Amino acid sequence: MTRIADLYADLRKRTSIEWTLSLPGRLLSVSSGSSELATAACRALTVWRTPVVETRSKPDDVCVVENYSRAGFDVDAVGRLPSRSYQHATMGTFHTFELEDGAAVVQPGRSAFLCSDTGEMVWLVEDDLLAGDQERWPNLIDLAMVLTSESLRRGGFFLAHAGGVGRHGRCLLLLGESGAGKTTLALRKAIEGWDFYGDDMVIVGRDGDGLWRVHPYWRLVHLTPQTLAMLGDLSVPSPKFTADNKMQCDITELAPVRPPRPALLEAVLCLQPGWLPLVPERLSSNDAMPALGAAFLSGFNLRNADLDLENLLDLTTATPVYQGSWSTDSQAIDVLFQDLDNHAQEPQIQ
Repeated sequence: MTRIADLYADLRKRTSIEWTLSLPGRLLSVSSGSSELATAACRALTVWRTPVVETRSKPDDVCVVENYSRAGFDVDAVGRLPSRSYQHATMGTFHTFELEDGAAVVQPGRSAFLCSDTGEMVWLVEDDLLAGDQERWPNLIDLAMVLTSESLRRGGFFLAHAGGVGRHGRCLLLLGESGAGKTTLALRKAIEGWDFYGDDMVIVGRDGDGLWRVHPYWRLVHLTPQTLAMLGDLSVPSPKFTADNKMQCDITELAPVRPPRPALLEAVLCLQPGWLPLVPERLSSNDAMPALGAAFLSGFNLRNADLDLENLLDLTTATPVYQGSWSTDSQAIDVLFQDLDNHAQEPQIQ
């Protein structure tokens, strides 16, 4: 099978368009032989918002995006290699493979992401996604998240499965499995005027001062009937519905918010359905580590696993972690938010 670095070099020679996108602490170059595919890939990488194109300096990471047939990629040959499989609640099944000079993540029927040991990245898309059906393009976002996560990790950042809301330059992370209440709680505070960092995914990392900060990562919000009922009547101008009857909409259709600046990570709240105590409970570092690991450590880590664990241990030590539940503790949870409000008269964290 062709080495990843060689495949990248061959495809790079045939590219006709290149965009350099800005991520927290990273510049990512995306090139392709198809302007349509490059545009769709960049929109997926920027979560369907207008890409911020950088023209300054050299990119930190490079990626070529192509379709399978143009790349001459034999996904069946990869599929015969030993692999590990992961089942994601919303993205379906992924398979990871160790290759001669790197690793691959394959989402059957959609796309594949290859990363060489020397850093080159190749993103390959199934041919039928290029058939002109625009409803297929959102499928690109799944592997785009894997690519984004890989690039961010190289800069010491995590793409975390968490919600985030904040005030006065400080942020509270909301952790929990699907259905635990992250979206409900994040939207509730956003409607009340809080800064909205995300309801399901956020970017977390240490800046030059060594402090942990949260960066916004806005995606389309998925609203369940239960969330709509808890939040009351929400007027959505042009709702779209997924196959599982969730309403999709932009956060700006629901609350008067703008993308906030990075905020100091103040605390973490792990939402547990059925949690009975009236007051959120502070977790020990040993108890907090598994909860944070589930949110911060992707099953698709391709590089620097030791550094990921070291950073996560530092985060667990530096940040208070609580356990609570939206359904039973809404008033008690407000106490944690009130702690952020108490910082209103203090100097803003820049």
